[in-house]
Amino acid sequence: MSRSPRQATTCIVFSVPENRLSAMDVAIGPAVPLPGRTTSIVSVHAQQGGESAENMRDLFVVLGGSPLERDEALERFAEVGDGLLYRCSATFLNLMVEEEAATLRVLHEEQAGGESETPRWLARRNALDEAWLAGSSWHPDQVSTGNKLFRLGLARMAHEKGQALYCWYGPSVPEYVIESGTGPYPGSSKKRRG
Repeated sequence: MSRSPRQATTCIVFSVPENRLSAMDVAIGPAVPLPGRTTSIVSVHAQQGGESAENMRDLFVVLGGSPLERDEALERFAEVGDGLLYRCSATFLNLMVEEEAATLRVLHEEQAGGESETPRWLARRNALDEAWLAGSSWHPDQVSTGNKLFRLGLARMAHEKGQALYCWYGPSVPEYVIESGTGPYPGSSKKRRG
C-alpha cells in the first residue's frame, strides 16, 4: 500500500544547540534515535503532516516579513536522501518571537483583568490562523493552521536560549505500533502462565 504525499511527508519544528544536530540523521529526522542511542532529539509526536517549506516561507510573509525576503526565510542547512533540514533566518525567528510576545501580552492582560474567557487572545490567534491558511497553498483538507502555531512558542524558547530554530521535512515516522493476538509479544518482560 502506498502512502499519499500528505501521509509520507512530515514537518518537525525544533530547537537544539547546533552541536546536538550530530545526534540526528537528516535522512530520517530528529524523531528517530541514531543506532546505539535510546532517545531522539524530539518526540515522534512533534510531527505535523501536510506541510511544506513553502508553507513555512508563507508564514514569514504573513507575520510581516518582506515578500522580497521570503526565499531567505529558511536557510537550507542539510539535505540527505528524502530529508531536508532548514534553519530559520534571524529575521524570521524575530518575527515569530515578536508575534508570540504580542499574543502573550494580550492573554496576560485579559487574565490580569480577571476575565475567565480570553476573547481578544483567541481573536488574535484565529486571525493569524486564517491569514496563514489563506496566504499559502495547503492540501484540500487543511482547514486550520492553529495547531501549527505552537511553533511561535518554540521560536520564543529558542531565542531565549540563544539557539536556532530548525524545520525538518522528510518521511513520517509511525507514532504507534499496535500488536494484537494472543502473545507473547516481542519485547514483553512478562510471560503468560498457561
